[in-house]
Amino acid sequence: CQYTGWAFGNSWRRASQGEHLVPTGIWWARDRKALEAFLADGEVQTFLPGEGILGRVLADARPQWVVDIGSDANCPRARSAAQSGLRSAFAFPVRAGIEVAAILEFLTSDLILPDAELLQLVEQIGVQLGRVIERKRAEEKLVYEALHDPLTGLPNRALYMQDVKTALRRGRRDPENLFATLFLDLYGFKLVNDGLGHAAGDQLLIECAERLQKVLVDQTSGAAAEGRRWPRWTLARLGGDEFTVLLDGMDTRDQASEVAQMMHQALKPSYVFDAQEVFIGSSIGIAHGSSDYLDVMDL
Repeated sequence: CQYTGWAFGNSWRRASQGEHLVPTGIWWARDRKALEAFLADGEVQTFLPGEGILGRVLADARPQWVVDIGSDANCPRARSAAQSGLRSAFAFPVRAGIEVAAILEFLTSDLILPDAELLQLVEQIGVQLGRVIERKRAEEKLVYEALHDPLTGLPNRALYMQDVKTALRRGRRDPENLFATLFLDLYGFKLVNDGLGHAAGDQLLIECAERLQKVLVDQTSGAAAEGRRWPRWTLARLGGDEFTVLLDGMDTRDQASEVAQMMHQALKPSYVFDAQEVFIGSSIGIAHGSSDYLDVMDL
């Protein structure tokens, strides 16, 4: 905005679910009070491809310019722009690969004809910003893959160990903090794997992970609805048919046993693969944490 001398700059991002744009809450205004109506409108607006200047940028993946917002028939914010004294606007995409990841938008109180040089400049800026996003996404993907099980999407051994280390450190600082680790092993998994094939075995592990996670999510939601405290938790797949659970910040040691019983029950109903009904069992060992443990592996 300082470079162009324009009154207002705003940023939008593509929604994580869907093809529409949502506000980021990141903006700059030369005179905030004068732009109150436009700011309030922008907080609640979303844009579909082709809708307004932002939607056109989203659809075409190219910079767009509007000389007079008030006379633009395809401008959902025309009224609030007029109330705020805004006239001309341009916007350009930030592209991550072929995807428009975000859009930057600028408006001014003057009527200004399209500036080809400025549009060319901001298009290059959008490309550079897009490369930053691509690099950031690649880094996040690498970190995620290094710490999560590719089959179930659960945390893996490395991430689980990190969380247990954190619980141990917390326990040393606060001996009143109760935590426990649960180690779960499935009965009958090898029979499914050998008898029905690895695809059925993989699906069984995925369904088991979903049932175990549902137990913890449901308990967390129920406790929140009732105003009760529920432990922080991590559900992980260590490998094969072995799962672990960390419960950190329990009210009583009995909570670990209660969770284990719920998980036993959740795994009992049958699983069906190619019209073949399968039943499996589980054993769960519980180790209660204390400041006596010096190492995660000891626990």
